[in-house]
Amino acid sequence: MLKRFYPSSNFNRPELIKEYQFYLVISLVAMISEVWYFYSINYLFKTDFYNPILYPLTAINIISFLVYKKTKHFELAKVLVSASSLSFLLILLTAAGGLKSPGYSWVIMIPLLLGTLFKKRGALAGMGVIFLYTIAMIIFRDHQYVGYIAQTPEDFAKAQIENAMTFPVSAFIIIFFYLNLIEKSEREIISKKDEIDTLLKIVIHDIANPLQVAKMRIARELKSNESRNITETKMALDIITDIVKQVREIRSVTDGKFVAENSKVKIHELFDQLESIFKSQLKSKNIVIQKEFYLSKDFEYQIDPNIFKNQILNNLISNAIKFSYENSSIFIRTLTVGEYWTLEVRDHGSGIPKDKIKSIFNAHEKTSTTGTAGERGTGYGLPILKAFVEVYNGHIDIFSVTKEENKVHHGTTIRISFPLSQSQSEEKDQNYKESA
Repeated sequence: MLKRFYPSSNFNRPELIKEYQFYLVISLVAMISEVWYFYSINYLFKTDFYNPILYPLTAINIISFLVYKKTKHFELAKVLVSASSLSFLLILLTAAGGLKSPGYSWVIMIPLLLGTLFKKRGALAGMGVIFLYTIAMIIFRDHQYVGYIAQTPEDFAKAQIENAMTFPVSAFIIIFFYLNLIEKSEREIISKKDEIDTLLKIVIHDIANPLQVAKMRIARELKSNESRNITETKMALDIITDIVKQVREIRSVTDGKFVAENSKVKIHELFDQLESIFKSQLKSKNIVIQKEFYLSKDFEYQIDPNIFKNQILNNLISNAIKFSYENSSIFIRTLTVGEYWTLEVRDHGSGIPKDKIKSIFNAHEKTSTTGTAGERGTGYGLPILKAFVEVYNGHIDIFSVTKEENKVHHGTTIRISFPLSQSQSEEKDQNYKESA
């Protein structure tokens, strides 16, 4: 039956179907309420004074879903049903006495109804309507149409009981179906995430093996043939291999499957191989690394040395080289600040625009930028860096000035801070496990 009132072009979109079903529930609740109060006004209170206004409002509610079928404008249909229902409600409340009406509690339905249909902006608009209506009733409380429906004390008591029964039921129906809609959406999101995760695992696994085979064959070709095409193909394969590796690393951390092999490490010793690791990149740009170590040479920290070197330090240095200009320097500094020890890497490169800094650590956004010498990257380096820093309860601060902002003093400083207590607490945990 739903398909008769839902455009076939959109019917295959589950999220729209659920929202439309919820909209129909609200329309149905509103129509039942309106029919009941028509009966109350016309037969219990024996007045047809408001019929010329209430009939059109009810008609608008009934035809709102037909309007959607014709115009395919769902927002318009929601506006029609909410505007007609709320107008109907406010007219009834005014006729029954305004602020003194036995059914004044129904005003709570205004932000509830608008909030479920239009989210936060609807709820805020609903509160605004209540505020304005209350002010209007205070100003016009003695107007002839406020409390137009005459009620005896007995009628008033009956109306209070009636509203005490109908209001909770109506509110429950709307809230129940809305929560049901949210739960279904959450289940679908979890299901979709599981599907994507499974697909990603398959893709990563299936790409990794043929990539290794292709790299081995190209390496053999390079030994006998220094063709430019082969060299460029190898570079492209290296980039794809890096992407696969980095996606795996991000997933291992976010899935909670990453296991660190922590040990007490002398931090300064991990910097000794930097020049040899990045020798070719540094030489190609004539970049010099300068170190300023304010930590003691014997300073030790409980951390996985491979993670610190490969995922944290190397990511920082490779990023600094990528965005540095030729004949410049990269500064590395370690020091203690309060209860943290920090690692700073500062370059005099192109800098990062302010609008990109907010998303630069987000693996879900495209942030890869070409380096100063045309170097290409995957965009996963800094998200991986952040993920592993947070494993050790650290945090990252980034400060950057672009060359456009300052032609002399430009570049980026990335500061990583680790709690000094981390090493002590992990040592205690290890001693506890050994004693257990």
